[in-house]
Amino acid sequence: MHTALAQALDLAAPTRPRRVLWHGPRGAGKTWWLAAAEQAAAQRGFTVARVAGRAADRDLAFAGLASLFQPFPQVIDALGDDGAALRSALAYTGASVDPVAVKLATLRALAALAEPQPLCVLIDDVHLLDMSTRDVLDFALARSTADPIVAFLTAPSSTAIAADRTVRLEPLPVAEVAAILQQHGLAAAAGLRCAHAAAGNPGVAVAMADGLSEAQRTGRAPVPDLPRLAGELADELQLRMRDLGERCCRALVVAAADESGELGPIGAALRQLGEPGTDTIEPAEEAGIVEVIGSRVAFADPWMRHAAYHLLAPASRRAAHRALAAAYDEPHQASARVWHLVGAANGPSDSLAEALSLVAADAARRGAPSTAARTYERAAEFAATTAMREQALADAIGAALDGGELVDAVRMAAGVTATTGELAQAVSDVSELATGRSAIPPDADGATRSGARRRRRRSVWAAAAAGDHRAVLRLCDDSNPATTDVVPLAVALRHAGRARDARDLLARADAAALGRGTFIAHWMVVAQADLAVLSGRVDDLAELDLAATDEGLRAQGVAVAARARLVHDPVLDPAGEPAAWGDDTVGAVGEVRAALRSGHLHSDPDGLQAAIDLAEQASLPIEAGEARLWLASLLRAQGTADVSAIVRLAQATLQRCGVRAWDPRCAALLAPPTAVGVVRAPDPAVAALSQAELRVVDAVAAGLTNREVAAKLFLSVKTVDFHLQQVYRKLGVRSRTELAVRMTGGGPTVGQGAQR
Repeated sequence: MHTALAQALDLAAPTRPRRVLWHGPRGAGKTWWLAAAEQAAAQRGFTVARVAGRAADRDLAFAGLASLFQPFPQVIDALGDDGAALRSALAYTGASVDPVAVKLATLRALAALAEPQPLCVLIDDVHLLDMSTRDVLDFALARSTADPIVAFLTAPSSTAIAADRTVRLEPLPVAEVAAILQQHGLAAAAGLRCAHAAAGNPGVAVAMADGLSEAQRTGRAPVPDLPRLAGELADELQLRMRDLGERCCRALVVAAADESGELGPIGAALRQLGEPGTDTIEPAEEAGIVEVIGSRVAFADPWMRHAAYHLLAPASRRAAHRALAAAYDEPHQASARVWHLVGAANGPSDSLAEALSLVAADAARRGAPSTAARTYERAAEFAATTAMREQALADAIGAALDGGELVDAVRMAAGVTATTGELAQAVSDVSELATGRSAIPPDADGATRSGARRRRRRSVWAAAAAGDHRAVLRLCDDSNPATTDVVPLAVALRHAGRARDARDLLARADAAALGRGTFIAHWMVVAQADLAVLSGRVDDLAELDLAATDEGLRAQGVAVAARARLVHDPVLDPAGEPAAWGDDTVGAVGEVRAALRSGHLHSDPDGLQAAIDLAEQASLPIEAGEARLWLASLLRAQGTADVSAIVRLAQATLQRCGVRAWDPRCAALLAPPTAVGVVRAPDPAVAALSQAELRVVDAVAAGLTNREVAAKLFLSVKTVDFHLQQVYRKLGVRSRTELAVRMTGGGPTVGQGAQR
C-alpha cells in the first residue's frame, strides 16, 4: 500500500499508476489512507482537490462534481464556452445538459488545475457519488494521461470505478489495532480485548473503544468479549434492524453471538428459545444485512454483526449463548460450547475457569501459544478462588512467553502479588527477561511447567554469557527457536562463524513483541549492532543504547562502538581502542579478548599469538581471524615487511564466516610498505559474483529498473529480483544506491595519506 501511494506520486515514473483504488469493508482504513495520500501529495507540491460521496446526494445530478470544483471557481471561469457548459450542469437548474460537453469541460478543467503544479484528486466513497459524476470523472481521469494528475479513490469493492491499481485493505494485525487504541487512551488490556473483538478492523475497534465506560477504558472494569459500538453508524444500523420486527431481531442476536455462522446450531438455539428456526432471518437477508450461503449465515460487514449483537438486553444475550452452548453437544464442539458458556456467565466460576484452561491447553498443544495465553487469561478472570486464579495466570504468562509475546507477559505480571510458587516463578521469568535480574534464586525452581521452562532458558542464557556457543547450539532449535532463545542463539551462531545466519535470524525476529526498554530488547540491539559492524555497515549503524540497565550490556555496547571505529578507519591503531576488547565477557570469548587487549597494550606478538591459539581451541573462527589480523598489524608496525601470508589466512577465515568489515584493513596490510598515496581496497566479494549476477548488477548500477533490466537481458522480472536479493546478501548492501556506490568503487580507501 505504501508502494502504490509512492509510485502514483512519482511523476517521473513512466509506468506509475494514475488511479489508485483502495477497497475493503467499512472501518478497514480507507479514509485513513486517503488522508495519508493528501498529506503526501501536499508535501510534494500537488494541488489537492477532494470530494466525498454521500448517500443523500446520489439522486442529485453532478452533485459530486460541484463539490469537487467548488474551491476552484476561477478555473471554470477561464474555460470560456466549456466553462459555461460546466457551470450550467452544476447549477441544478433543471435545464437539459449535453453530457459530452460536460465531460470535455471537466477534462479541460482538470488539465487547467494541473498546469501550474501537479494535481491530486481524492475521492472518498466513490460508490456513493451520483451516477452522472461517476461517469464524468471516469471519462476525464482515463483521458488525462498526458497531464500530471493522480487520483486516489476508496470504495467497498474493486469494481466501483475503473482504476490502474486496486489495493484491498486486509485486516490489520491485532497488535497494530491495539496500539491504535492505546493512542486513543485505552489501557493495554482493554485495547487488546477490543482489538481481538474487531478482528483486525480498526474502525470497528475505535467504535468499540468509544462505547466503553471510563472504568473499562482505564482497566478498572472488565471489557466484554463483544463490546458495544458507539456512534451514529451503529445507531443507524440498529434502527434499520429493529424495523424488521422483534422476531427477526432475536434471530439476528443469536446469529451474531455465534462466530461460526453455522445454520444448524443457530437454528437449534432459536428453537430452544421458542422461535420457529432460521426462517426468521429471511427479512434480514432480504434487507442485505446478512447473506445465507450454503449452511452458513454471514453478516454483510463487521459493523452489522456487532450492532446486531446489542439489539437486545444483556439477559437476552446471555440466554442466546446458553441456547447455543446446548446446541453444541458433540465432543469435537467442546471449545465452542465453553466459549458460549462464557458468554452466558454472569459471575465468577471455578468450573468455567477450569473448562477455559482445558481449551487453552488444547490450543497450546496445537501450537497456538498466543491463543492459549488469551484463553488462560480469560480463565483467570472467571476464577472464583485464589488458587485457580493464580494457576490460570501463571499458565497465561507462560503461554505468552512461549509465543514470544513479552509485552503481553509484562502486562499480565504487572502489580501481581503471588502467593503460589507457580505464579511467583512465572512473574520472576518475566522480570528476568525485562530487566536481566531474577526475583527467585536458581535453586528455588520447583518441578512445575514454569520451573522446567525456566531452567532450560537459564541454561541457554548461561551458556551464551559464558561464551560457550556450542552448548547454546545444542540446547536450541535453530530452525524454529523460541523467542527467548533468538538473541542467545544469534550470538552463538556469530561465535560459531555463521554471521550471515545470525543476521538472518535477528532480522526475522519480532522486536516489537519484546517491548521497548526490556533487557532482552537491549540485548538484541547490541547483538544486531555487533553483526552490522562485522558486515562493514558502520556509517548507518544505529546509536547504541548505552544507558541499558545491565552493566554487561553497556560494556558490550561500548566494545561494539570501539570496533566500529576500527572498521570505519582502516589505518586506525588498534592499541588506541582498548575498549574494543574490554566488554568483560567471561568464558573462552573473554579469554581471547583479554589476550588481545594485553597484546595490544604491551605490543606483544606472543600475546596476540596466544589469542589465536585460544580462539582456535575454542572453535571461535571470527575471533581467530581477527586476532591474526591484529598480529599482522603489529608485526608490520614493528618492521616486518611481508605479513601477506598471515593477512590472507585471516581474510579467508573471516570471509568464510560472512565477515567483510576488515577487507579494507587487509588491503592496507597487503599493499607494499613503500606505497604512496591512496590504495583502493580490492573487493573480493564482487569478484565472487556469478556472471549472471554481474550482468544484473551492472544494469542496476547504470540506473535501470528491474523491469528494464529484465527486458534488456531477456529475463523475467522475478529472476532479476532473485539475482538482486542474492547480490545484496553477498555484498552486504541493502539498497540500489549502496550497490551503485559499491560497484563504482565508492567504498573506503586505505593506505598512506588516507588516514584523515
